[in-house]
Amino acid sequence: MDKDPQSLRGQVGPVLMVVLIVFLNLFSRSLFSPLLVEIEASFQISHTEASRFFLIISVGYSVALLFSGYVSAALHHRGAIILSITAIGCGQIIIGLSTSLQLVYTALLLIGIGAGLYVSSGVLTITSIVEKRDWGKVISLHEMGPNLGFVTAPLWATLLTFFLPWRGVFLVTGCICLMVGLIYTRYLEVGRFPGEIPSFSNIRLIIVNPAFWILLVLFFFAAGSAHGLYSLLPAYLITEIGMDKVSANNLVSISRIPPVFMVMTVGYLYERFGPTRTVFSISLLSGLSVVFLGLARGTAVPAAVFLQPVCTAMFFPAGLAVLSSIGPESSRNILFSMMFAILSILGMGLVPLFFGYMGDFFSFSLGFLIFGICSVLISPIAFKLRI
Repeated sequence: MDKDPQSLRGQVGPVLMVVLIVFLNLFSRSLFSPLLVEIEASFQISHTEASRFFLIISVGYSVALLFSGYVSAALHHRGAIILSITAIGCGQIIIGLSTSLQLVYTALLLIGIGAGLYVSSGVLTITSIVEKRDWGKVISLHEMGPNLGFVTAPLWATLLTFFLPWRGVFLVTGCICLMVGLIYTRYLEVGRFPGEIPSFSNIRLIIVNPAFWILLVLFFFAAGSAHGLYSLLPAYLITEIGMDKVSANNLVSISRIPPVFMVMTVGYLYERFGPTRTVFSISLLSGLSVVFLGLARGTAVPAAVFLQPVCTAMFFPAGLAVLSSIGPESSRNILFSMMFAILSILGMGLVPLFFGYMGDFFSFSLGFLIFGICSVLISPIAFKLRI
């Protein structure tokens, strides 16, 4: 078991290392978005077929989440985190060496499994080493990792493709992931406590709690807006707006910089206004920003691309803080696993497939508009939360 919790200041080093792991977790999956057009051309597939990549990752992610309790119980959370980043690195390398779609699908499944093993163990590890009064701040800091992944993935892909084919981007990234896993293994001891193995009794405590289902709906729209929309955004900018690849990837990348800083304000908003009002306000703003993106034309497009991730990214620290508070502490890893197993298939798998289908047969912008309106209409259910 980790030592007694300390202030965030006293645990900055271990927390930042875990943030690096979650950064690579999201960064590695985000590489498919800026490289999707090249991958489509290489394998001669459509937007809809390419968007299945995200569904396959989500299937692996969900399967890993469902069994993550057993993994963390056997290997402790530290072992689960190390296994996670190792699997992601191996998957990236396999994609870099792939010559067939079947091999790519296998690697995508492995990346999804690695990503899924991290979720409950990562958040539980950092909340176990800091005092509860700093949870809002440490989770906000943790959420900087995924947002930095969104920022750097398009830039990284654009930079490396000047020197390497798209497969080389995955090879280099995979090697970096494996190196970080070795560093964690050698120098970090945090997370040396077991996870909870799922049982009917602790699962029942979760599924009978209305707050779980309310948060599931809100997280679905947030995940769809963040991950699902991001996955097809460069393809939308290139094929529907008419941008060149470099301009589209640069715009998407730069637009992800403001969220990195905005998520740090959520901890203070959460403490000032409380969970219900914070979650509702951010959900509403997120939905409206997606509607704006669907309606934007001409010079309004860059503004919409910038606004949407800022509003959406702010939901996750607030949502995770609420999620951490609705169940018994001993079952939090199961709570996280159940939540994100479902979200992975719906928000991170089917939503990109929906946007890809709309892009092939109607338009990406119509898909964004429909999804954003639904998000706006559902946001008031946050007032039904009973923490």
